[in-house]
Amino acid sequence: MRVGSLLIALCLVAPVSAQTIYRDRVNNNDNRDQNDRANAVKRAEQNAAKTQMEAAKLKIEKAFEASPDWIEAQTQLKQAQTELETASKPILDDLKSKPEYEQAVQRQSDAKAQVAANQQNPSTATPAKLTTPATQALDAADAVTKMEEAAIAADPKAAELKAKVATAGAKLNALTQQRDAAVLADPEWIAAKKAHDQAAVTAAQNR
Repeated sequence: MRVGSLLIALCLVAPVSAQTIYRDRVNNNDNRDQNDRANAVKRAEQNAAKTQMEAAKLKIEKAFEASPDWIEAQTQLKQAQTELETASKPILDDLKSKPEYEQAVQRQSDAKAQVAANQQNPSTATPAKLTTPATQALDAADAVTKMEEAAIAADPKAAELKAKVATAGAKLNALTQQRDAAVLADPEWIAAKKAHDQAAVTAAQNR
């Protein structure tokens, strides 16, 4: 009698347990679907806000870069760079004929060729074989640059023009910082960024 009652109880309990598991599984799937939909909405909101941020940024930049101050600064920098290149050419041409410069350029070329050869044969390229010629190439390039800079600095006219380039570059850099600050202070950009950040936080919390 007891055995029979136990079997009946098991038969009644088993379906109920299966139903509970199925119901929980369905609920979990529903919750997951809801989270996925919510995340998709937040991602769409993020993308829309990002697009608004870019539009606001571009609007400010275009207006700023159309100003007389910006145009003048860019023109002055380009003109100074052109003048420096023109003045530097005969100086550098003369430098190229000097043995110490030729040797530095050759060392740089040899080191680069060795780096390329080692990279084409990775099975035999030890770390030392890769790093040593790479370091040598950098050192040789640094030596070449220093010789060029010294030659230009030794010429009064070229040195003056190099200082002119630096001044024009500093002026344009200052205007660039003002432009970027104007973007960050723009109400449209600020509102779009706030919406973007809020959507990102909500999406992270729903994961």
